[in-house]
Amino acid sequence: MGKEIWQVVSENLQAGMTIRNWTVNRGYLGDDIIIQDIGENFVEVAAPNSQTGEVTSVRVPQQDFEYVYTNWDAYLAGDMTRHELRDNCRNTRYVIDVLRHLSEQGLI
Repeated sequence: MGKEIWQVVSENLQAGMTIRNWTVNRGYLGDDIIIQDIGENFVEVAAPNSQTGEVTSVRVPQQDFEYVYTNWDAYLAGDMTRHELRDNCRNTRYVIDVLRHLSEQGLI
């Protein structure tokens, strides 16, 4: 399954694409992310820092997408919180945004 979700992610994101910030409990929020680059095993995003507002670049590794996707149904059902996901993956915010975007497109 991990390679499958990574294939969907890497084939359907493009540099310059804006992805809306979303959480299962609060819906769409501000502070969209912008895809900067898609590498062999990472996605680089530009996102504002939640405390300073300064835009920073973050490299989100393939394994973060694989981990969150493995728990995606539990997250959507409310059986796993973002905080619980974050215990094993520090980039949950960006991964959740991307997975929600792909879900809206009918790709996952």
